[in-house]
Amino acid sequence: MPLNLEQFLKLAAVMVAVVNAALVVLGYMRYVGLLQQFGISRTEVAFTFSDLLSFGYVGFLNMTLSGQIAVAAVSTGITLPVMAIVIRAKRNLHSFLQFILIWCVSMGLFFLVTAPYWIAYNPGKQAAFSVVAKSLSVDEEQLLGLETEQEVSTENGPLIGNIILAMPDITFLLKDGVLYKVRASDGKILRKTHLRAKLKPTGQVQ
Repeated sequence: MPLNLEQFLKLAAVMVAVVNAALVVLGYMRYVGLLQQFGISRTEVAFTFSDLLSFGYVGFLNMTLSGQIAVAAVSTGITLPVMAIVIRAKRNLHSFLQFILIWCVSMGLFFLVTAPYWIAYNPGKQAAFSVVAKSLSVDEEQLLGLETEQEVSTENGPLIGNIILAMPDITFLLKDGVLYKVRASDGKILRKTHLRAKLKPTGQVQ
């Protein structure tokens, strides 16, 4: 029995909810994977739904655009549910026309998902490069990226390093193998975590 409009809208709503849930889980796991390496407990930080959703979406884009295999995997993941819906909703349609419809809808969804990277993120990145190139007096065409260090005010004076995580009340800053947990309100250093590298045995290095 073909899907009617009400059933189609309900199915679309369920699919959107599932996608959002998957992105939130992806964002959460990426955060946890990052923070655990620096000895930051999950209970020390609080994430909003939008934080996890945006971090998950960025992670999804990075994964999707990382190579041809990733693009193929994501395209397949989009195509399969579209195929199931089209075959159910348009079962009386000729198989060739079903194929064309599946291809068009799948490609449309793929470009819809990745479009923000091309029409928003990438132009924003280029705009930043343009401003920085003028500030650093370098040729914008030769600029591949930026190396950044942040300065955080503490009770013992400024610390310059790389911010691992910044929240309204706490900042985690990495400097010379030490992760500083700094309270934003007064610059008090609450904790120092000394990092040591665990290297593979010489025989296992590839």
